[in-house]
Amino acid sequence: MPIEIRPYTPADRESVFKAMTVVYGDGSPPEPEDELPSQRSHFVAMDGDVCVGFFAEFHFDTLRGAGTLATGGLAMVGVVPERRHTGVGGDLMRYALHDMRRRGKVIASLYPFAESYYRQFGYEVCGFRLKITCPKSYLPKLKPPLAIRRLKWEEFDQIKPCYEVFARSRSGLAERDGYLWDRLFGKKSKSPTLAYEKTVYAAGDPVEAYAVVSHAVDFHVEQSVSELAWSSAKGYESMLTLMRSLAANKSGLRWYEPSDSPFYFRHLASSALGEVLLEKTIMYRILNVPAALSALRTSVDVEFTLSVSDPEIPENEGPWRVRSLDRQIAVETATTADLQFDIRSFTQAYLGQPSIDDV
Repeated sequence: MPIEIRPYTPADRESVFKAMTVVYGDGSPPEPEDELPSQRSHFVAMDGDVCVGFFAEFHFDTLRGAGTLATGGLAMVGVVPERRHTGVGGDLMRYALHDMRRRGKVIASLYPFAESYYRQFGYEVCGFRLKITCPKSYLPKLKPPLAIRRLKWEEFDQIKPCYEVFARSRSGLAERDGYLWDRLFGKKSKSPTLAYEKTVYAAGDPVEAYAVVSHAVDFHVEQSVSELAWSSAKGYESMLTLMRSLAANKSGLRWYEPSDSPFYFRHLASSALGEVLLEKTIMYRILNVPAALSALRTSVDVEFTLSVSDPEIPENEGPWRVRSLDRQIAVETATTADLQFDIRSFTQAYLGQPSIDDV
């Protein structure tokens, strides 16, 4: 009997949890109340009534400048140990590609366990973020140009316009819905009195920078910042002042910044004592080339042709003629191509890091 890949149904629950517990757990049976998270879609590979593999898909939009791309975020890709290296994983990945494209997704993203594995399906690393660890004595001493305040729970929405500016000035970040914001803030669903577990500090009114913090209780330990974002240089420098204050009774701080990190390029005092690491790469894959190109916006006249080699989704190959029309991008079929990409290099060039010149 051939393996069937399809959406999860409640009738699959027992078999799916048996598979998940040996892939992502210790093999213990699920509790009676355990259910798969409802905020994502789930898919299974079934051999008869036995689940041999699975994956989940988050639904959100990815920002690319002024454009917005419908996105499938893959997670929890797994195959039971006794069926690995038999092609089940590859079948799951190919099913996901075609099913997401059929449902209107323009781009897919994932956090890889091994980048080399996902490259065979057209995914590639695009951009990077820096994990910064700095002892408190090496945090810069600055005078905050903007007032810093701690937001009340009912004021958390004030940071959202700042995130919008921060995210749209870079490619590949998510356009957050309520669920994603609640994940960041640590929404408490079962507590009648505690709304969120995180603390939010903001600089300026309206907010020009913010930090989301889960305060460490002990002294002389490393304090982590869940998210730091800014819409202006004044906002960023104000938050650095807060960061130094957060570290007053700690050993240092840990946080993330994008690849244009102001701390790395302007404030790093000693890379021998602190650490700046590339961590947790994100991989992307364009699922629909003409739809992705059509989502771009331009203020100048452009016209060029390109082709994209894509063995998994031949509909992407073209050649395509791309031209501006009233600040919008029009895409149509062409006969020749000025530029030639494979799907991985096209995805990188589209998101801009590495740039089209570099790829």
